[in-house]
Amino acid sequence: MRTLPHQFVLYKRIYTGYQSVTIQSTFRELYEFAMQNNFVVKEFIGILNDDPDFTGFDKCRYDVCLAINKPEKLPRDFQCNVKSLKNAEYACFLFEGKIEEIQPAWDYIFQHWIDTSAYVPLVSPRIEIFLLSEESELASLKVRFYLPVKLKKMKQKRARGSRSRETKYKDKGA
Repeated sequence: MRTLPHQFVLYKRIYTGYQSVTIQSTFRELYEFAMQNNFVVKEFIGILNDDPDFTGFDKCRYDVCLAINKPEKLPRDFQCNVKSLKNAEYACFLFEGKIEEIQPAWDYIFQHWIDTSAYVPLVSPRIEIFLLSEESELASLKVRFYLPVKLKKMKQKRARGSRSRETKYKDKGA
């Protein structure tokens, strides 16, 4: 479990699903914009707003984000959106592989890890933080997956023949 810190991000939303080619080109475009405006980029973040099990894969919304220090003012010709990501608690997973393998990795988490864990996923966006370095290649990525979760409610078994205090008091007063 990890808590993500509060962050200020520049972002562009993709409305055509989780397509790796579109995501990569949007990250490049947003990064070029950040460099032109002298923003210091701290992290590359992807936000998966929809669950492809409920929303058509080609209709899923994906926010391509760059975490930056909040500027005192934004340029007039500002070409993207801004928002603050609130700190929250997440189950965290490290993915290493090809960009095409990201969705199957998420599927594995939902199909296998969730069933055996003490957590249930929240209906809230999932987050991907790309761990990039100067030597990083898109052919082989390291990505930290953040799944918003809460503890499962455990059913408590009452001991056989036990009564609550309320019941005992009612019995005595009757």
